[in-house]
Amino acid sequence: MNSRVLNFTKMSGLGNDFIVFDNRDGAIPPSEYPAIAKRLCPRRISVGADGILVLENHPEFDFRMHYLNPDGTEAMCGNGARCLVRFAHLLGVISDETVFLADDGAHRAFVRPEVIRLELTSPRDVRLNIALDLGGLGNFISHFVNVGVPHAVIFVNDLQAVDVNRVGRMIRYHQEFAPAGTNVNFVMVKDRGNIEVRTYERGVEDETLACGTGSTASALVAGLLDLAEPPVHIFTRSGGSLSVDYTRDADAIRDVFLTGDATVVYKGEVSI
Repeated sequence: MNSRVLNFTKMSGLGNDFIVFDNRDGAIPPSEYPAIAKRLCPRRISVGADGILVLENHPEFDFRMHYLNPDGTEAMCGNGARCLVRFAHLLGVISDETVFLADDGAHRAFVRPEVIRLELTSPRDVRLNIALDLGGLGNFISHFVNVGVPHAVIFVNDLQAVDVNRVGRMIRYHQEFAPAGTNVNFVMVKDRGNIEVRTYERGVEDETLACGTGSTASALVAGLLDLAEPPVHIFTRSGGSLSVDYTRDADAIRDVFLTGDATVVYKGEVSI
């Protein structure tokens, strides 16, 4: 990798923070994305973030989104996608509506003054009531759904009492979800329209202040278990909230939308 200076924008979606690059000119080879993520995401010794976002041109869509975890793996990210939509809008790449390509396929999004409304893929690979034996940590009932990335959802009575990192890490690597592993969400239902969520994120390998796809997965599973109904408001560890709306026909769920803020924190440059 050649030494050079890269301009970036730091963005946040409810505390889920990202280092964002405009690579429409192709100056950064995609092969370097993983190394850049590993170099810049560690906190206290670098810029620090939950991942990097890269905006690219695409011949068939308004833009191409790349999201990479701190470990260099690529995935879909709901909060990251909303941030990149805001970023593209600020650059004049898109107007108030867009269709863009991400790791899991095409997405629609709508830009509003305070929020970004993002359409996610319909859930698949749904599995409910999975019994997990975590040895000394006890037994848990997990539910699983893929909303572009895999998520386990566990309902608890006291969210603050959960050791999210310890329990989440064991479930993330549990043989039930091998070989890809899973993100892990701990959920407390407040009422049929409001839930609280804490998430251990695969690739970050830590609890994050918010997770867009995790909030979506939690809201959808709560709906499937008849614990909630749309729109569902999700309160995250950051203190902010997201909204998940969807249409349900029997056990089929479609038209899934995630809505929340996406803000610029600061701009800077870094020497790679």
